[in-house]
Amino acid sequence: MWDGRLVLAWGSEGKYSIYPIAGGDPQPVPALMESDVIAQWSEDGRSVLVYRRGEIPCRLERVVLATGHQSFFSELDPADRAGLRSMREIFITDDLQSYAFTTYYQVSSLFVSVAQR
Repeated sequence: MWDGRLVLAWGSEGKYSIYPIAGGDPQPVPALMESDVIAQWSEDGRSVLVYRRGEIPCRLERVVLATGHQSFFSELDPADRAGLRSMREIFITDDLQSYAFTTYYQVSSLFVSVAQR
C-alpha cells in the first residue's frame, strides 16, 4: 500500500515496515502482524485500516503507524453466511466512506446411493 511518498510492505526481514520511495532506511511497524492485511491508508497518511484473514465477520481496525494504537473502525458482515468460507480482498475508497469486498462460498449437495439387495 502506498500514499505517494511511502510504501508499507511485508519485508524480507519478516515484518511490516514503511519504506520511503525517495530512499532511506525502512521504519518497522511493530504493531502490525503477519496476519494483518492492509486495506487502506488514511487520508492524512498517519494510519492504516487493517483486517485479519479468516475472520467472519471481518473487523476493520485503524492502526496509528507512529504509536501502534489500534481502534475499532467498522465491521463487515455479509447478509447471508450460509456456505460462506471466507471474505477475501476488501477495497475501501480513499475517503473511507465506501467499501466493497469479495467472498468465497462453497455450497454443495450430497447424494447417497443405497444399493438394493
